Amino acid sequence: MPLTYIPVDSRLVPYTGDADASKFVTIEKGTRFGPFEVELVEDNALALKALPHRTFKTLAGGIGLTLAAALLWYGFLNTNSDSRLTIAAIACTVGGPMLIWRALLRVGLVYVVDGTTRSLVCESKFAQRRIWSHNDLSPVVLAIGPQTRAARESLNVQIRDRKNAIIQALFEERVDNNAALPAMNAGATIARLLGLQLLVYGEVTVMGGTEDLRKVLCSAMRNPVEAK
Repeated sequence: MPLTYIPVDSRLVPYTGDADASKFVTIEKGTRFGPFEVELVEDNALALKALPHRTFKTLAGGIGLTLAAALLWYGFLNTNSDSRLTIAAIACTVGGPMLIWRALLRVGLVYVVDGTTRSLVCESKFAQRRIWSHNDLSPVVLAIGPQTRAARESLNVQIRDRKNAIIQALFEERVDNNAALPAMNAGATIARLLGLQLLVYGEVTVMGGTEDLRKVLCSAMRNPVEAK
């Protein structure tokens, strides 16, 4: 059974329904969305690789926080500083190495979806190779986060394991048709190849982006709804 609600953008969004993965267009080789690029597309296979510049940005952020931590601790030890400086130093000390480690795990990161064996393979330079079979996975999730005063709705495309823990968020960004539609197509392609359901959470009919984007998602719902 699908979860009744899932957290998106610090808010719980409700389960809306199932989408028909065959109603989406198969994503094309070279397409980029979020932190990934489509490296391979075949009738029974799909490969996604992490974009190097996204990995570099994460690494640069981690190095920057680590340097900031060193400066903050230096200031703490050499001045009569208040508790706010201590809190900032601790946050940077923890956050910097975490971002660096996260970046290292993404070096050479590739997800391969094998439709013949219905398996998902994850490989990277600094992490152990992992394989999930069809029975190890939950349905692929398309989640629409709420609109804010400052920005339109967000789209989250998630691969989850049998315990509903997120294996990989393929896309977690505010809706932009140029990136959101390929991300939805990628999620649908993965669901089709692995023989998984495609679950939709959040409000479909008022989704931001272009009218075409809303129509694609609305028409793919197994209980079709009309795009507003």
